[in-house]
Amino acid sequence: MDEISRTSWFPSAFGKGTILLDYKDLRYNPCDDLIFPSVIRASDYFSRPLAKYYMYYAPHDGPGGVCLACADALEGPWREYGHNPLIGNVWPPHYSVHHVSSPYAVFIPEASRLFLYYHGDNDVTRYATSEDGLTFEYGGVAVDRDLFETATGTPSRVFYAKVFPHESPSGLGRYAMLFLASKYPPPGTPYTQGLYIAWSHDARTWQVDPGPILEKTDLGPNEYACSPFLFSWRGRHHVLYHRDRSDANVAGGGLTEICRVEVDADLRRTGPQELVCRRQVFGENNERISDPCVFVKGDDLYLFASVGPRLNQRIGLTKAPIQNLR
Repeated sequence: MDEISRTSWFPSAFGKGTILLDYKDLRYNPCDDLIFPSVIRASDYFSRPLAKYYMYYAPHDGPGGVCLACADALEGPWREYGHNPLIGNVWPPHYSVHHVSSPYAVFIPEASRLFLYYHGDNDVTRYATSEDGLTFEYGGVAVDRDLFETATGTPSRVFYAKVFPHESPSGLGRYAMLFLASKYPPPGTPYTQGLYIAWSHDARTWQVDPGPILEKTDLGPNEYACSPFLFSWRGRHHVLYHRDRSDANVAGGGLTEICRVEVDADLRRTGPQELVCRRQVFGENNERISDPCVFVKGDDLYLFASVGPRLNQRIGLTKAPIQNLR
């Protein structure tokens, strides 16, 4: 098990967090929960966007649904799109599943389209594409249990995926998908999980790397890691994720903070686990900060995250001066 360094990745703490989206204020609110913010500068990609920035997000539990909020500033105010959900748990003739969730959006220049990855159900990561960020065409399955089993020899759920333009110096691909694998162990053996990578040259067809970034042995007996995010800055590469410590005495089931490991250009781990952001930036009694999404603007690093007890979260923002990154 890796002990996590409690010295923050930033020498000075993130500023006090603010809530950007609260399920109580939304028209589409099937289960009092919001997770997985994914923020893009829509004005870079679309000729007539509804606002400068788009944020994709979803409820966790069924039926879920990929949703959109818009804003002209990262700090907000963020307003709910009037036709949510953009993508539901039933999309004839492609699928009918219990839920869809964990959206992540990335613009693919050679396709001139926005690609949006999401899971539904947990055995599979799907994707859809769009010319305007509002209306989507089904793309297909990106990574699923069978593809993971072919690479690793172990069947697994494949979900909470994020995709990043990233050129592997070894020729593994031009796009990297970071995702959570929750493995199905043989009867009588412990449950396992880890953070993995898949590579692609076109953002459509993927090959799973069998070597994990983090796995269960890197964590404590009651801990798990989830929602990996690749952040590259000044020639260095960092995988951010949330690390959850289960606790039966906590209402939401665990205490969760944002951590990171440094990786090389092929995304192989090179450094220890370190704290990035404490849960208390959203209040001393806040239980969780999870699902990191990083955006750099000017002199600041903006950290969007899910905030609050598990299955009862909102979307929040905190930021820190980027020059403080060591």
